[in-house]
Amino acid sequence: MNKQNLHIHSNYSFDSKMTLEAIAQILIADGIYYGGIADHVDFKYDKDPQEVIKNLKIRNKEIDRINNKYNGKIKLLKAVEIGSPHLYKKEVEMLNELDLDYIMGSIHDIDRNVTTSTAKRSKTYNYYEEMIEMVKANQIDVLGHIDYINRYYGEDYSDAKQIAELFFYMKDNGIIPEINTSAKRRLGKKQSTFPSITKLERYSKMSDINNKTIIGSDAHQEDELLDNLDDAIRIAGFYNLRPVIFEKRKMKELKPPTYS
Repeated sequence: MNKQNLHIHSNYSFDSKMTLEAIAQILIADGIYYGGIADHVDFKYDKDPQEVIKNLKIRNKEIDRINNKYNGKIKLLKAVEIGSPHLYKKEVEMLNELDLDYIMGSIHDIDRNVTTSTAKRSKTYNYYEEMIEMVKANQIDVLGHIDYINRYYGEDYSDAKQIAELFFYMKDNGIIPEINTSAKRRLGKKQSTFPSITKLERYSKMSDINNKTIIGSDAHQEDELLDNLDDAIRIAGFYNLRPVIFEKRKMKELKPPTYS
């Protein structure tokens, strides 16, 4: 009953055609109770915030309808994944009227044309600096797919001290990471999760952090909905990371945080 996939994109995202009905049916069939519909919001391209809000209100009504239809079998949570929210503070504040369960912040703008290790290391440093600024702005609940940049650079060029600083500000503002399973389908054997196992281990060993996380497949189509979720569950357990959910921007622990 406590299984989760809290990073799903429906047809209310520009890059997904999955209906909420199809999502619900697939999750129910696999025994996944919590589904987080974290549709994209990117104010760099979404020029009219009111239109964004209008579309998400329609989506939220549909989520309510599906939750009522499948009451006791599934709970779809209302979320968004905002690209670089710290650059659009006023627009993000406007989303408060949507009564969201949680907000995920992610960095998507990555220079994909660099080829040398030196350039990749420099761009990676800038990527995590922007992530730190996003966390310090304290507008989000979940930090999305840490290490996403590795999808394009193929290797991890991050700086350990910078990652420690990122985790410090996450702890300071009560922001948790997701274990995003899309890394395995994007990078194969090179990396199994965003963030990497190395970073998850480092995060788990920071004694002053409450080791909480969410698990999501970052699905944009139906055959991605269940991708590697069981692996992520095992990884979370190995590093003593406790999956949680959110309701109306409040973190809620699953008791017991185990899966059957």
